[in-house]
Amino acid sequence: MSDSARAADAKERGNKFFKDGNLAESIKQYRGAEKLDPTNPVYPSNLSAALFETGDYLQCAKAILRSWSHNPEPTLAIKLSARLAKALCHGVHNRSIDFAYISTNENAIKSLGSLSAPDASGNHALWAQWRTLYSKLENFADLSHVAKVRLSKMPISKGTPDDSMFYFNIGTDDILSLVDGWGTNNPALIDFDNFVHENSEPLAFLFGGVGDARHVFGTLVGFGREQKKRRSADKETLTKAYLTLLDCHAAQLARDLVLCWLINTLAKDDLDRTARLEVQCALVYTFIAQVMPDYAYSRLIAAIRELIAVLSSSQPILPSWVHVDENAIEPILLFLRHWSTSTGTLKTSTFLKHHTYMGPMERLMELARWDGAKYASYGSDPYTFQRKLAEEKLETMGDAELSGLGNILGLRGAPISKVKEMIKREREKFILLLINFEIDENFAWDLSCEAVWYRVVKAFLPPSQLWHRHAGFETFREVQYEQVPKQKLKRVAKEVEKTWKPNITLMDGTEPVDYPDPLTDIFAIIQDVAAFNKEMSLEGVINPSFPAFSYVSTFFDNVVAVIREFGESLQLEFICGDLHEEMCKIRLQTDDRPDIFPKKFTRIWLSNVPDYTNGTLNTAIYVLPVLQDTPDAALSSNVMFNPNVFESNAQLCYTPGDLTRYLGIRTLNDQSIMDMNTYSRYPIPRPLSELASRENLRDWLTRIFISVLYPGIFQRRPNFVQLSNGLTAFIALLVELENIGYPGHWLADILESLMNGTLVTDRQVYRGEIPRPLSDLNQKGNAHSLRTDPWVADLEAIVASARDGLPFALSLRSDLASKASDIGHYRAAINANMFYTNPMMRFPDNDPVLSLLFYKDRSTLHHRITSTPGTMNWFLQDLPDIIEGRTSPPPGTFHILTAPDTVDLERGEVTWRISKAKMDVMRREKWSMVVWRADFYVDRDIDASKKETVKATKTGTWWIRRKVNKEETATTEEVDQQPPTLSRASSFWMKKSHEEPSSKSSSTDEKSSEGRKVPTRSATDFWPLRKKSQDDVNERPPLPPKSNSEMAVVTTSQTSPTPSRSNTMPEPANSTVTTEAPLWLLNAFNALEYITNEHPKAMSIISAILITAGSIPSIPAISAGAGGAVLASGAAHAIGAIAVGVGQALSMSVKNTTQNSNNQVQAPSISR
Repeated sequence: MSDSARAADAKERGNKFFKDGNLAESIKQYRGAEKLDPTNPVYPSNLSAALFETGDYLQCAKAILRSWSHNPEPTLAIKLSARLAKALCHGVHNRSIDFAYISTNENAIKSLGSLSAPDASGNHALWAQWRTLYSKLENFADLSHVAKVRLSKMPISKGTPDDSMFYFNIGTDDILSLVDGWGTNNPALIDFDNFVHENSEPLAFLFGGVGDARHVFGTLVGFGREQKKRRSADKETLTKAYLTLLDCHAAQLARDLVLCWLINTLAKDDLDRTARLEVQCALVYTFIAQVMPDYAYSRLIAAIRELIAVLSSSQPILPSWVHVDENAIEPILLFLRHWSTSTGTLKTSTFLKHHTYMGPMERLMELARWDGAKYASYGSDPYTFQRKLAEEKLETMGDAELSGLGNILGLRGAPISKVKEMIKREREKFILLLINFEIDENFAWDLSCEAVWYRVVKAFLPPSQLWHRHAGFETFREVQYEQVPKQKLKRVAKEVEKTWKPNITLMDGTEPVDYPDPLTDIFAIIQDVAAFNKEMSLEGVINPSFPAFSYVSTFFDNVVAVIREFGESLQLEFICGDLHEEMCKIRLQTDDRPDIFPKKFTRIWLSNVPDYTNGTLNTAIYVLPVLQDTPDAALSSNVMFNPNVFESNAQLCYTPGDLTRYLGIRTLNDQSIMDMNTYSRYPIPRPLSELASRENLRDWLTRIFISVLYPGIFQRRPNFVQLSNGLTAFIALLVELENIGYPGHWLADILESLMNGTLVTDRQVYRGEIPRPLSDLNQKGNAHSLRTDPWVADLEAIVASARDGLPFALSLRSDLASKASDIGHYRAAINANMFYTNPMMRFPDNDPVLSLLFYKDRSTLHHRITSTPGTMNWFLQDLPDIIEGRTSPPPGTFHILTAPDTVDLERGEVTWRISKAKMDVMRREKWSMVVWRADFYVDRDIDASKKETVKATKTGTWWIRRKVNKEETATTEEVDQQPPTLSRASSFWMKKSHEEPSSKSSSTDEKSSEGRKVPTRSATDFWPLRKKSQDDVNERPPLPPKSNSEMAVVTTSQTSPTPSRSNTMPEPANSTVTTEAPLWLLNAFNALEYITNEHPKAMSIISAILITAGSIPSIPAISAGAGGAVLASGAAHAIGAIAVGVGQALSMSVKNTTQNSNNQVQAPSISR
């Protein structure tokens, strides 16, 4: 057989493999054919098609030019021309084709481009796109970098009503040494041999959401232990290891920095015995305690003031092993100064009133008392279950075990007959003791007597060498489990209140009364330290006279020893910011870290940060890419926010097969509900044969896209799941998928179909409760066109701003914005309605749930929508139908932005990005805007009479309105010109921009944060998002609502007053998809809304009447499970009747006045 015939056979085999999707084998066959017959243009042409499909655009272009050099016939030439234009565009975007290659082959490229006649199979548009790209090719690397930075600063998540943060001052995790693995159940010792060579990766650890730094100190202990082992074995030790402490709350970092400063003071080894004890006390009590002795407090204050002096200098000189990122210095100083000025302002007695110690037994009984009904299906509640076990055990215990129990209860050395007699006489006491043995770890660690002491005194025992400074502390020697000198201990407690000081580092200044949240079991941290000490075989004597202090001082003595011996080999850095944003900075090298710090990490611990940041998906997009490609590299996290809501680990974080197939993730441990998730990455880019097929990828991405638009029905706490992603995260996912190995044109095709409205799918919108059952993930319906036009404005703003930085080229409609300068940044003053200002209507404040809805005419959104604001829910409940293709409301009559740049309800301001062209149309046509929250819910009323069925999808309006006048203007600024303070990517401590009260000004200024006691953050920092849970917050005083009733996308010519915030009430008890609400209640809400906004004085009078009548105090019972009873009561009907009557009368009065004056108000609009 001739070479020509063999080449033809190879081509046919290649064609078959190509059709079957076996691209690697088809490429092999086409290469063979070209080698056998190198002058035939068909073979390199076919090869270029296969190479293009794999995403190898450079080799594709080379094959095209080889085919072109053999004078292909015209039809093939047109195909080559189109393919080359696409390969060049995608290749430049993914950096496989550079300017040098284009210059070298310029003539051949131009000749193929000359075939781009308007009638040549669409080639004209493709080559027009290439020419646009070619015009900026010399600077494209810089343009691409700027666009990537721009994308990294866009809001990932929806907005939050309240962007303040919870201060996790004392952690709850078991202490880890990341050197040794992920705890007792998951050992994975790092092989230091992989890090001692000159060209090896540095040993680097990242602690995202570092909290109280317990894992940092545990890792230091593990590092020191391994270094000592290597030294004793005459092995080379590591010259440098890096530990990065990252948190979005600067108070966490400030507290951890204070601990490090005290550790460094001890490591200097220049203190006398008394001074060393005092500094040890300051370190231990700062780490674990609510209050501390005055001498420890003095040492703490001295450390804080020393740090303030150091960090305030122009060139801070810190310990050699500590580095504070320059952007973290001011935020940290803010809290250090707050603590230093809190001296003397807090009373220890008042401080301790907020602190109660509830041991395991008390918690178990409390659980049975309040949640016993929940355990009916299990046969018993936890306390009853433990009690049954204890009763059975007491009947079967031998004499030796019974004698041990007698020793604890004061019968040490007594005959067994006397012990049995006491058991018979006081059986209940022995049963409770056995239960405590089972559930209270204080017994295992010999902490039970100190726990008895603590329950009364509320202070940990200092070293006995210092007891002479504390009146009455010798009383501890009289304390036994069942023999407690309570009167003596009460006198000691009084002495503590007089002479001890509060642990000021537990407070971040964000509470109305600056006291920390009470801890239910403060001994848990001691137990964690004791368990770690035992696991790591740490040297230290546990003194029974002060066991808690002994455990913690032993722990820190070992940390001090590591710093003293290996401090020069260690580098701790403190970074304050959002986890995802900071990882983007590191990847893009826009961070301000010194060059010596690594850009990738050996091991990463995230605690439960994924609980607040859209789970495993965002971890894969933003964090896993900074993991080293080494055998020991891994990332771990756990679940603490809502583990019980998930049926399985697969429901929480996808199945391991999906993570590997779609995201190139290797699952090392998928037991996050009971233990933790641990992941590493396969080397990327992955072979295309090991990734999902194009069809499967398209289906998977469609499902994710739909879930961003409408994730399902949010449940109330504790079953609330934070699915916070906006469409920026979806674009970031496409970018990461290209890095993983998917061809860019696959991803471009999906995004183009979404933006052009041409995607057809059999995927349905999930309409059930979140989390989504695994059984539903693969359910499909009939094929239908996915309606995306309401979200195109959002995609348009993201894509136009980031287009040059995307790793694929896009062909979009000509009416869409194509570059960053086409996008404007806008701001509007907003007012909150009763759902925010009324304490009876408050929903959780700290959840990322806010989106923006722009609409032309509310009557076109839904046939049931009237002028009543609350009825906007009729439209929002229909979002699933709209996504699945319903054509009403018509395209172009509304836009939805999933994630505004900022929502600042304290100052009454919202900012967002949208194309200037769309904004001009909305202004011209007088559109309106509303901020709404995706977790809106309505409870069921049990009254069976006079009901109207209301479909409540838990997606609803959270009303923010503004009355407009013709002089008001919207502020527009170029995205590239925006100061970082306007971006939700900005860190919380940064100043926020505001409008100066000058007429028709469009300039942006910064409002100083000086004088503010309460530091806040920008809306991008979504972990942790809660300052208090829904059930925690009940102390914020209600403030009066604003009187404006309408809203529009405008900025007033004067600084608008700050909207008030009121109490957050507990959440409703029942939540269903279909809710039956009494007609009187619906009317009452509408009327109350009208009165609240238009006639606040009248509302005040009504409130006074209701308070006098005694009705309002009973309203909170709605959230305690008695909602039906309250709503069905005569008092509630009376309230409704009053509200309806007064509201309708006032409304009619205003209407008549308006008509008589012929001065009817226009619909809310965007005006110039």
